[in-house]
Amino acid sequence: MGQGKMSLRVRLILEDSGKILMLKQTKYNGGAYTLVGGKIEPDETAKQALVRESWEEAGIILKESDLQLLHTLHYFKNKSGRLVLFFKAQRWSGKPVSKERHKFKELEWHHCKNLPKQVKPSIAIVLQRMSQGYTYTELRQK
Repeated sequence: MGQGKMSLRVRLILEDSGKILMLKQTKYNGGAYTLVGGKIEPDETAKQALVRESWEEAGIILKESDLQLLHTLHYFKNKSGRLVLFFKAQRWSGKPVSKERHKFKELEWHHCKNLPKQVKPSIAIVLQRMSQGYTYTELRQK
């Protein structure tokens, strides 16, 4: 069997009054809604990566101690895999704003039970499974 590549990523579940923070990608990047987050660099922990990505993408200042792991997604596409850790922030500071305008057109708050139709499929599945009490999801896409 061929050996595929595995990447490690983090995503932020930032909730306020029943709404979660979502980034809307530019058309060039797919135009879907996603969560703040990105790749874990070789020299950082998952929490360090999420603190960095939250600042870079959305101007949010997080403390590692305020992050709680809620869900793990093991995602397979072609011969590569992706492990995504979803953390919830209990507290944050800074006013959320889309800082990477070339990637994300805007930043919006959406009610958990009324998400936009264009949410990335993997994110939509994870949010649904989290609402059902699951902490782990496996997805395969051909």
